[in-house]
Amino acid sequence: MSLRDADAARRVLIATDCWDQTNGITTLYRAVIRSVDEQFPGLCRLLIVHPTDHACDQSIGCGHRVIGMAPLFRFRLPQYPELVTGYVGHKDFRNLESVYGNIDVVHIATQGLLGVSAMRYAARYRKRCVGFYHTNWPAYIDEYLPALIPSWLKVNLARRWDRMTYGQCSPLIAHTSRTDECLGSDLKRKLLYTSAFVDVRRFATADAMPASDRDTDPVVFGFVGRIAREKNLSRILNHADTIKRLGCRLIIVGDGPERARLARANADFVGYKHGDDLVAMYRAIHFLLVPTRSDTLGLVLLEAAACGTPAVALRGTTAADLISQYGSGVVVDDFDEGLFRFLHELARSDRFEHMRARARAMAADHDISAGTTILVNTWLDACHVAKNAYTSATERETVRPSPLF
Repeated sequence: MSLRDADAARRVLIATDCWDQTNGITTLYRAVIRSVDEQFPGLCRLLIVHPTDHACDQSIGCGHRVIGMAPLFRFRLPQYPELVTGYVGHKDFRNLESVYGNIDVVHIATQGLLGVSAMRYAARYRKRCVGFYHTNWPAYIDEYLPALIPSWLKVNLARRWDRMTYGQCSPLIAHTSRTDECLGSDLKRKLLYTSAFVDVRRFATADAMPASDRDTDPVVFGFVGRIAREKNLSRILNHADTIKRLGCRLIIVGDGPERARLARANADFVGYKHGDDLVAMYRAIHFLLVPTRSDTLGLVLLEAAACGTPAVALRGTTAADLISQYGSGVVVDDFDEGLFRFLHELARSDRFEHMRARARAMAADHDISAGTTILVNTWLDACHVAKNAYTSATERETVRPSPLF
């Protein structure tokens, strides 16, 4: 019986503290699932497990299931009120195995309590464990812990929590080596890099959609993402009046707990956009603004690039590293009034079209087919499956390594 037979498929439990939310992590994994089915049909059966108020179990096709687990003690985080979290006991994970069969590998997708629960379950029952480091945890908690707490203590707390979450993982996947700055030496030794997770094909329709006249319409600056403290949106909104005086437009795409407080700014808050509406929004924007330091990649950077939209990011971030490598945008030390005057002039110059072309090239080099190949290889390597059993046409192509900065 070949590995592509249903009985031989490897069962991967993906533990994520966010599934029903609109965010980059959820978008990435939904795209990975589609890519797994296209590139490696029948090789893996995925159990996507997430915390919920009420237990639920849903088939999403091709043998994959989304399972909502209701922890006995659960609560909502003040900074993430739409998200339920809580600790899940070993018994609940073992019950999954009694229903769906042996779990071959546990994939820790997020750093929340469910990730810690799944890691401890894997350790107790000697399951192979793979992790994915999606959030710069020291930068994230720095935004929420009181300013009176010393920075060194915040970093130590973040690294201690990361060890609790990812300590049993081998390897620990990260987008680029910029993640080295977040982790202690024990986890750094486990790192494997890949940043290729944008579904370029999803945004290919942008070329066929009617576009605004970028030479005559107002220059548009845009933010796409969760409106929360760690995104540092105020860095942009502090200059909303300047943007308006320049005859430009500022669009905020997304929602979150900070929207009510920030919505008084002189900007257009349009809420979340999905599908073709999101593609159209990326096309309407001249420059995507990325003011956060807590993202280890920022999927919106690559999504916008796939639509030919350059980005502006803070120096010392992964987004800035990619922009510098490809010339696909602008790297800054901070967002100030002079920057927006410069961007307004740049959008009207001949350089802008060259920048848009380089943005598309950056997205093409980070297509999700490459990242999915690395993920699947990692899962099956953890199961001690011979590599020649799952070589695909995609693997035989040259896969560009993630940039190491």
